Amino acid sequence: MAAHHAVAAIIELSRGLFIPLRVEASRCVTNNVDGVWMVADRSEPDDHVRVNAAGSVLVPTSSAPVGVDGHAMTTMLDDLLTTSGEASELRWLGWSEIRVDDTLAALPTALVPTGDEFILDDLDNRVRGLGIPARRRSDGVWVGRYDLGFWTPISVTVLREAHVSGISDADGHHTLLMLSIDVHWSVWWRDGSPGRAMLDAALHRLHDLGWHHNY
Repeated sequence: MAAHHAVAAIIELSRGLFIPLRVEASRCVTNNVDGVWMVADRSEPDDHVRVNAAGSVLVPTSSAPVGVDGHAMTTMLDDLLTTSGEASELRWLGWSEIRVDDTLAALPTALVPTGDEFILDDLDNRVRGLGIPARRRSDGVWVGRYDLGFWTPISVTVLREAHVSGISDADGHHTLLMLSIDVHWSVWWRDGSPGRAMLDAALHRLHDLGWHHNY
């Protein structure tokens, strides 16, 4: 399934770089009208589903998350696409977007603080010398956004091409997937920085999976 390929890409990209804390997917229903696939009403009350780090749907992220793993993501998407009562020969359930909009990001070794806080300047919100809690785990030291309304370090979105977004998600159907990674903190995008090296390594792993840049 295309959804599973999207999840595999997110997991590979995240390895050693970020931990997904919240994942949201959007479902769409597509009708076959005289042989032409057209996206139906996108405003259904259940056309969005979200899974948090504890694995519960539509529950706020816990204060001590362990991360959303690939199994939780695929289970969420499988459930989203197998809701009974709406799919038929001329009516497909599909997904249009998968978003990872809250993450913890791995600090490069060179930037790991000796104390419990990572100090940064939040230029977007005109705050300097801001202390962000450093979360120490067996797999590294991680940081995330310090309050709702502020940017998470890294976010990821996977989109399906609009005109095929409602067609069967099976591997036998052509589907164009577009993945975008938004790096909101300069720790990971500044050229020559150790954080940028971590990002570049993650992108190389995506290339190895068959993904290609499209600027």
